[in-house]
Amino acid sequence: MRNLQQHQVSKPEIPLKDEDSEKIERLSPHHRHYLSFEGIGSGTPTRRERQYRQHQIRRAAENIFQYRIEKYGETEDSAMVVKDKKATRKHKISNTIDRVVEDLIQDAMSKGEFHNLSGAGKPIVYKNVTTTLDSHTHRLNQVLINNGYSPEWITMMKEIREHVALLRHNIAMHYTQGPTNLTAHAVEKFQTGIRDINVKIDKYNMIVPILRKQMVHYDCGKELSTVQAKPHRYINPELNKISAKVLAQKDALHSDPINWSQVWKDIKAVFK
Repeated sequence: MRNLQQHQVSKPEIPLKDEDSEKIERLSPHHRHYLSFEGIGSGTPTRRERQYRQHQIRRAAENIFQYRIEKYGETEDSAMVVKDKKATRKHKISNTIDRVVEDLIQDAMSKGEFHNLSGAGKPIVYKNVTTTLDSHTHRLNQVLINNGYSPEWITMMKEIREHVALLRHNIAMHYTQGPTNLTAHAVEKFQTGIRDINVKIDKYNMIVPILRKQMVHYDCGKELSTVQAKPHRYINPELNKISAKVLAQKDALHSDPINWSQVWKDIKAVFK
């Protein structure tokens, strides 16, 4: 065994022949030629170079896309962190305010400041507050309502209904006294009253702010037939007093002559 190892060690190296070295030198450039362009592509060198350029473009686009994804992820994470910090800070502030308010309430209760309040033991008064109006306008409207003031369209609607009820009452009184008692003068008076009401309705429809509150004209013939069918339904004893009072006022206006000299004196006194 020892002799065999010595024989192998002592064996001289066999030098390469010139033909083998020439083969190696001749084959090396061909192998290095295909190691260019990172080994990408096939075909002629020009085609392989074109394929390599396309590969570089695709790789650059992928790198840019990956960079944007990573950057967006970092921005979103930082935004979430900032949002969480703001929410935590807001929660802390609200908790602090709640504790301060609770301490003030407990302190006031211990001092007896909640005793003998004006609304103690009474239900809460509901106030119909219009959200489209400011507090000053709402208070001003409340003062006007408390003093009996109402908008013009509400007043006019009330006048129209009262006038219609009075006309129906007057014509119903004629029907109850007999069909022959209905004179042409009474019918003409009723028609004139209906025309006046229709004029008021036109004005009312121009100023009413709610569409469903608008009114339609009254038809004279339809109103006469309606009252004639059930005259007792439209008779109101209270309207007798109102009708008599209105007639008395009209008679007083027509009976008293106008003193024009006194009128001119009053006008001059105003402009002095």
